[in-house]
Amino acid sequence: MSKIGRKSIKIPKNVMINVKNDNLIIFEGPLGKIDLYKKEEIGIKVFNDEISLYKKKISKKVNSLWGLYRALIKNIINGITVGYKKKLIIKGVGYKVYLKEDFLLVKIGYSHDIIYFIPKKVRIVCLENEIEVISCDKKLVGQVCHEIKNIRKIDIYKGKGIKLSNEKIILKQGKKK
Repeated sequence: MSKIGRKSIKIPKNVMINVKNDNLIIFEGPLGKIDLYKKEEIGIKVFNDEISLYKKKISKKVNSLWGLYRALIKNIINGITVGYKKKLIIKGVGYKVYLKEDFLLVKIGYSHDIIYFIPKKVRIVCLENEIEVISCDKKLVGQVCHEIKNIRKIDIYKGKGIKLSNEKIILKQGKKK
């Protein structure tokens, strides 16, 4: 059984936390505002400079939720103070990405251009062959990166496509003559 839920979480001075209806927690920080809906089986205590979670019932499901909500709260506090950033790399001849007002224009080898609409809480920075996805919500950063990667998956024979900067691709050998 994981005991991660026992650890309390330190609250930075520039973060405000409001608990409403015992199911909604609102986090406000310098980079944004995030809401978290939690299950009723998990209770929360907010002290001056730390948060602790406790179990209202004892079961296997509640034990797993206890650690899950502790990790989610830790990620939210980290996101609204520091933020999250992932970098995507575009590899291929003639593959280009342009950033317009609220959408991304992707020219990636198809007969038409792909338009990806950027969510409101996400900021995207484009360089020549790199895309940086920045937000205070860790889940949203991962989701946006996944959706952009799915526009053109990596070709395992040539290595062309869109991939994360820390992702390693092992190329397969082509036909032998």
